[in-house]
Amino acid sequence: SGKGHEMKAVGTAGGQGHTGAGSLSFDGRAFLEAEGLGQHEAVSIALWVKADSLDRRWNPLLFCHDAQAGVTHFSLLPDGRPNVAVNSDGRNWTHCTAQTAIAAGEWHHVVLVCDARFGGRARFYVDGLPAGDDYLGLGIALDLSRFRIGGWNRWENDPNNNFHGEIDDLRVYRGMLTEEEVAELADEGVRPGRQ
Repeated sequence: SGKGHEMKAVGTAGGQGHTGAGSLSFDGRAFLEAEGLGQHEAVSIALWVKADSLDRRWNPLLFCHDAQAGVTHFSLLPDGRPNVAVNSDGRNWTHCTAQTAIAAGEWHHVVLVCDARFGGRARFYVDGLPAGDDYLGLGIALDLSRFRIGGWNRWENDPNNNFHGEIDDLRVYRGMLTEEEVAELADEGVRPGRQ
């Protein structure tokens, strides 16, 4: 990762990437698994994504393990809109959804800026532009202790539920990226250094 946060790759294959220089391809059985990022009041997740299709209910991009309070799921809905779901107590989830949708078969830069503090919001960006925000304000810590890219650990034996497509240049940041930092990431300019 360049910051000492390595991931385990299971079944992933190489792809061309958004610049033609390499990405990872996911077929529903493939995933990346990471641990050790801990709990945070706010996080930002940025990645390039090209979905082969969007016919699954959630199309998981980054799904934290299991379903306890603070677990965060970042996905694409069947209509192509990015969505975040944060577990508030083990049985209940709070969802926020972007207003801008992406199309399957095309590369898009997608960012979630998620602030789970009281009064906090979830902000979305698509291709460097604001794509909507919504009140989240749960007053809990987001738990990124263990997570998968491209799938959920509870769907390991049900690959049809997991993501199908390519993911490139995934970045997870502590705290909240600004609109200017998001635009820089989408333009492949100077990268913020808070990973």
